[in-house]
Amino acid sequence: MFMGGVRTSVVLAFLMLGTLFSSFISPLQSDTNTSEYMAENLFRGFTIDDDWLDLEEQPIAVPNGFDPLTLYDYSDVGVLINNKSESSKTIGWAFVEARNISLERVFIFDADGTPTGETINRNQFNEFFAYPFLDMLGNRSNVSDMNYLVTNKGIPLKVSGGNDKASFDQEFSLLGGSYNSSIAGDYWETHNYGPLAGGEFESFSRQKHGFYLVTRLTGYTVDTALQLIEKANNSLGQRGTTVLDLATNRNGSGYKFWNDDLYTANTTLTETYNQTVIFDEETGFVTNISNVMGYASWGSNDGDWASSLAKNSGFDTESSSWSSGVKHWNATSPSLSSGDTFAWSYQTQTKKGGNGAIEAAMSATCSEESGNGTQGIYSEFFDNEGVSFNTGSMPSLIDRVPDHVRLESSLQYNSMYAAYPLSLIHI
Repeated sequence: MFMGGVRTSVVLAFLMLGTLFSSFISPLQSDTNTSEYMAENLFRGFTIDDDWLDLEEQPIAVPNGFDPLTLYDYSDVGVLINNKSESSKTIGWAFVEARNISLERVFIFDADGTPTGETINRNQFNEFFAYPFLDMLGNRSNVSDMNYLVTNKGIPLKVSGGNDKASFDQEFSLLGGSYNSSIAGDYWETHNYGPLAGGEFESFSRQKHGFYLVTRLTGYTVDTALQLIEKANNSLGQRGTTVLDLATNRNGSGYKFWNDDLYTANTTLTETYNQTVIFDEETGFVTNISNVMGYASWGSNDGDWASSLAKNSGFDTESSSWSSGVKHWNATSPSLSSGDTFAWSYQTQTKKGGNGAIEAAMSATCSEESGNGTQGIYSEFFDNEGVSFNTGSMPSLIDRVPDHVRLESSLQYNSMYAAYPLSLIHI
């Protein structure tokens, strides 16, 4: 197993951006030919008449426009493709073509029996992926400066086991490097890449730090993964939002330092780099955010992972800025007939999983109608939720008041092969 030091995980995704730009900043060359060329071309496009700036001659700074390959350098990126998976082949080759990845850095796994499922065991990891990858590395001459690896849908997610179970991407990042011996271990290792691990802000180098940075191009569907490539192209020059979601239940534990890292990341992104950040310190687990560029949270280790599916789902925080009276929730009312009323209100007497609840209060003006001559059977309905009874028999309705009464014109109910949530009595 491998953990990136006690202070690395939060800003790792942001630090990766640095290396994408670093390759384009090459040192200036100072020689005679360069100086002569600069002197000859220094005033090209200028004249000494009234049209001193010849805009008609050179109206566009970059005539052919920008594209991802003119801005980003993928020469240190490798791509893994599972040739037994149609999804992996489709996504992997699409990325190779879109980013002009050298075939020298495309690693194809094609052995008979290569698994395509999300979970594999340790022997499968070694036989079908780890050993073939190391063999390919040894037989290629131009991969020593490769820093990043891209996996995709069709490449396994998890290596099963006891104390040696691990993320596939995590284990793969260590292959052939300084941490190779820690693969399948039952403890973590540390490194010093990045400021949260005591290092500096710098472009990542596998030769210096001894492991690869591995990222995964995937989605629930192949089309979703392919759209990520196109969306990345369209995002050039755009800025998104970074979401940092603290787990407040961890502030009193020995893992509080991970929350401290999120605080540091927030300060760095907002004050140093002037980025837009949603920094959430409430108990709810943050979901449903659009235009996200970066994301860090506790995931399933957040105490509200399972219970908080939306912001302020426990109705903990009141706010008059929202029509419901609680933060993040707007409320609408149904169409009403004359004399009817409907209203939402905040109350704390009845609640579940939070500090309060939203109560709907309604009243209706009703008038009796004669049932004389109306066809149907008089029916009473009883809601059995919370009532204990043998589902193989009829619940007792003695002394119970029906929840709903109506004239039933049809008795052809579909079979549920289970107890109905309502009991029906025909009179």
